[in-house]
Amino acid sequence: WDVFSGEQVYEFNDYFYDYLTCVIWSPDNAMIASSCYNQSIIIRDLRSNLLVTELPYKNVICVDFSSDGKLLAAVSSDNKVRIWSSSTWVLIAELEQKIKFVTGIGGLAFHPSELILATHDNNGQVVNIWNYGFE
Repeated sequence: WDVFSGEQVYEFNDYFYDYLTCVIWSPDNAMIASSCYNQSIIIRDLRSNLLVTELPYKNVICVDFSSDGKLLAAVSSDNKVRIWSSSTWVLIAELEQKIKFVTGIGGLAFHPSELILATHDNNGQVVNIWNYGFE
């Protein structure tokens, strides 16, 4: 939407049978990642409006790009965090929370300048800090 004119600028219709759970811009504003609860994560190139890739991953709650744009992380209700390289879209890590009686991870955020990822659970009681040394 154009906030001044009130006109819709563009609409993506990638999810026909499910609902979106999260959307995020890449740090360079070239891509947008959107997740769907029962389907996948879709990455679009905003310059060309083309589909970059579709990452199969069900029950996704949240996605985030690292501050340098080299990584994309996603969390799902299975208590796992998956991290992909944004240059190849290859899965490079899978992290699992070890806390019992947690109903799933609720959100995540990369640190703006350090190699740190924070996640929180759906119960709203636990924040996990993950150090990662890969890029």
